[in-house]
Amino acid sequence: KLNPQLTADTLCFTGKIIDPFNVSKNVDPEIALKIEKVEKELKAAGVECNFDKNNLVLAGVIKNCLHNINKAGFQLPDRVVSESEIFLPFLMLGKPATGFFKFIDPKKPQENQIIYNSLLNWEIPIDNQPPEHHIYHEIGHYLHFKANPEMYLKLFKSAKEYKFKDELRDQIEKEVSLKATENITEFVADVFAGLMQGKQYSDNIMRFYNGFGGQHPPEGWDVMREKI
Repeated sequence: KLNPQLTADTLCFTGKIIDPFNVSKNVDPEIALKIEKVEKELKAAGVECNFDKNNLVLAGVIKNCLHNINKAGFQLPDRVVSESEIFLPFLMLGKPATGFFKFIDPKKPQENQIIYNSLLNWEIPIDNQPPEHHIYHEIGHYLHFKANPEMYLKLFKSAKEYKFKDELRDQIEKEVSLKATENITEFVADVFAGLMQGKQYSDNIMRFYNGFGGQHPPEGWDVMREKI
């Protein structure tokens, strides 16, 4: 049974899935050691990590994105995980997910974590977005929550009740993504992911983004950021 406070980013999947029934059984010792090295580097930066030892590409993308998050002046998440088992139910339903932001208690940040799907092939675009987009998206949820836990929880709980008006919804789908039209928290997370990749949005999109507490990378970020 999934935690009700678990935000699942399901998607219309266009990528490739690693065999979910063999992925945890066939671990290359050399790859495992490289992933452990990434974990140690991130731990030194203050991020507790526990990665599946089968997907080095995912570990590398996470590391590079977290480097940019730190470079942009944002607080790094407390804990980042990659695993396969939690994502199998979604896979069986035909709705693979890239990741979750799992929040338990605003007063216990050490229990909050970002979880990424190690079953996916992170070398290619997923749902027509580059792999780093999905990493930043979950971090966008985390930063949105961190900036104002009370507002985030309120938005999350009312997600099914609030619907964007047709004109705004069409604009969001055109400028941001279909995913961003689902609810406010998905909108904020997806705009954040775009901003971290150097994208720019119209004044109207940014007005709503700012109004809902979206976070901003520093001015000139597209020049500062390290390309992934």
